[in-house]
Amino acid sequence: MEKLLGSTERKLLGELLVESGIVTKEQLWEALERQKLIGGRIGSILVGLGYISESKLKEFLGRQLGIPILDLSRVEIERDAVKLIPAETAHKLKVVPVRLESDLGRRVLIIATSDPTNLEITDIVSFITSLPIQIAFAPETDIEMAIERHYGAAMVSNVVDLTEEGIKRTMLILIDLLEEKGIIKRGELMKRIWEKRF
Repeated sequence: MEKLLGSTERKLLGELLVESGIVTKEQLWEALERQKLIGGRIGSILVGLGYISESKLKEFLGRQLGIPILDLSRVEIERDAVKLIPAETAHKLKVVPVRLESDLGRRVLIIATSDPTNLEITDIVSFITSLPIQIAFAPETDIEMAIERHYGAAMVSNVVDLTEEGIKRTMLILIDLLEEKGIIKRGELMKRIWEKRF
């Protein structure tokens, strides 16, 4: 069950998307520039810019990396799994421990992340839990909502980060909420923010 990532999978998500012809180098460059300004995960930024749909990103990740795609609003998240990762770590890494499974007599922790190509996440969670890790993909907004739901709103509010990076992350959450409520599309809002900065 433990997934050893091969050489193709060690590449960054943006590189894989360019190599597959899903986004252009120019689109990736624009997304990387925005990432420098406002933070966030490159997949979420590319979706926000309208260069790739969330469903196409999910399909690509599932096919390219051979990982499961989870809908965290429908998946039962085990309390025993949640107890294995401290709330602060889950929030910082943007991971959700989903469940424990057994593989050849040993326990394996299934985690959801919006950045499955980031091997550091797997290494840190494995170190903290002393368990082998299997990753699954879930959109960043779903991860954040699941963290709030399973670790509590109080925890999230206690981790208010007033650094520039923290403010950027908060902006992304607000953008997601505005889009979710149908107030404005992410791409349009990101464009307006981008235009105001320069």
